[in-house]
Amino acid sequence: MKSLFILLILGQMFSLECLSQANSLQMCLIEYGTVKGEEVKNLQENEFVSYLEKKNQMYLNCIKGKLAPKFNAVDIGGNAVNLYEFKKIIVVNFWFYGCVGCQKEFPALLKLYKNYQRDDILFLSITSDSKPQTQWVVSNRGHTADHIIAEDKRIAKLYGIRYPTTFLIDKNHLIKRGWIGIPNDATNGVNIFYDDVSEALNNLLKQNK
Repeated sequence: MKSLFILLILGQMFSLECLSQANSLQMCLIEYGTVKGEEVKNLQENEFVSYLEKKNQMYLNCIKGKLAPKFNAVDIGGNAVNLYEFKKIIVVNFWFYGCVGCQKEFPALLKLYKNYQRDDILFLSITSDSKPQTQWVVSNRGHTADHIIAEDKRIAKLYGIRYPTTFLIDKNHLIKRGWIGIPNDATNGVNIFYDDVSEALNNLLKQNK
């Protein structure tokens, strides 16, 4: 099982070519994406999971204040999306339908999108799923974003994504916070995630007054 975990993580290693537009995140991505064989070879499965969680936290701490990589895309409605054209607070969520963690956090994202319908906040949803699959999810589960971008792994590579990941970006396109999945609380993880993102949003709104 541990070998499978390692193979999965190694499959998500980030080539420097993918970082050409994200120099400000380069060192964070390298640190986050490096699984050292000598550090994990003797770990039990639960210890390996803990190791990855620490790597995630190192990455999230590192990215604070870094410039969000620029990207251009087209959403499922045919609208052009250019990150740097938005002069708003932006919540970006990366997901795909077969991701268990993505499905767990979905209720919190629905609630956030519903409760923060404001002119100065924009929600972006980016998935590697096909456009038909994404449209089915939206039709059956609801909207969680103003723009939903499908069939796009390029942006995820720019940001060094491990699914699911959410970023909070300010009006100057600086990354203020990040979340990888929801807390490992079987009964209250979704609420903890919602409250944490909501608090970060409220703090950023106060700073912008």
